Parts: sequence; C-alpha cells; structure tokens
Amino acid sequence: SVSAIPSVAPSTSNAPSSNPSSHLDREFTIRSVFTLFDQSRNWCLTAMEKGMNSKIKVRPCVAYDETGRSGNLQLWKRNEHGQLLLAGPTMNEWCLKSLSKAVFLDNCSSGSTVPEDERFDVVNNRVVQVKNTKTWYVGFDPSRRFSSQYLYKSGSLNDSIDKYRITYADDAKFGTP
Repeated sequence: SVSAIPSVAPSTSNAPSSNPSSHLDREFTIRSVFTLFDQSRNWCLTAMEKGMNSKIKVRPCVAYDETGRSGNLQLWKRNEHGQLLLAGPTMNEWCLKSLSKAVFLDNCSSGSTVPEDERFDVVNNRVVQVKNTKTWYVGFDPSRRFSSQYLYKSGSLNDSIDKYRITYADDAKFGTP
C-alpha cells in the first residue's frame, strides 16, 4: 500500500547561500584581454582615484582582501538602476559615467530614474552604454593602450572595444590570468 503522508519532514535552513544569487549582489573585475598588454598578467578597468571626474584606465589587476577593500579601484558591482559602481565599503558611491565621449568615475545619482550617461552594461565582451538612442562602447586608443577610456560608436573598427571580460570575485579563477 502507498501512503499519502511523507515519511520524512522537509528540512529548512536559515543560512544564506555562499554565492549571491543575483548579478546585482556579485562583485567583479572588468578585465581587458587586449593582446598588446603583457599576457602574463591580468589587466583591469581601473579608476585612478575615488573622486569626482577620476579617469578610468586599464592597469594591472590588484588583489583586494577584506581589510584592503576600502582602497579598491578595480572591483565593481551593478545596481538595480543599471549603474556600474565601485564595490566595497565607501562613504560615497562612485559610479562610471560619461560626458560626451569621456568615461570617468563620479558620484552616483540617486533615485529611481538614473540619467543615460550613468547606465552601463557588459555584453558580448564589451562595456556598453546606450544614450541618445545610439550604442557606444568603452575602449581606448590602441596606440596609447595606457590612456583613458572613451566611448566609441557602434561599428567602430577600434580593436580595444570588444576585449573586456567580467571575472566575478566568487569565481575560483578570480586570481588567475
């Protein structure tokens, strides 16, 4: 005979998962795999400082432990408004922004409506911004690979714009090239 009563009560747990379930909760680096960089190292999209109008460049990746997180200039996260902001404990939230074609770090706008120049995503190995109904990609002048990041129009032949990869901080490969 088959009983309709389960033989074991289901178990529940109040402990959170070790990995965040939402992409909004996950911290990551945006790495460039542009071939003109030394391939024995990892290269990350880096804010030059935590401050208004701070330039964004590609620099060697730096490891951040829990005690050094306040100095983070390379670890990013997303929020529900489409902003890319520096991760870690900060008094102010610093976001990626653009003005004309320049890309820089600045204070995040608050509220439910965020201007187009503060919304970025990483799609198909590109850091993308859509503003004024046009698609723009973040990149740099390949002949000056250590220069600041700028926006390039969709269709650009710039070799740097499709060479970005997200590496999540909770990924086992986080510290490897």
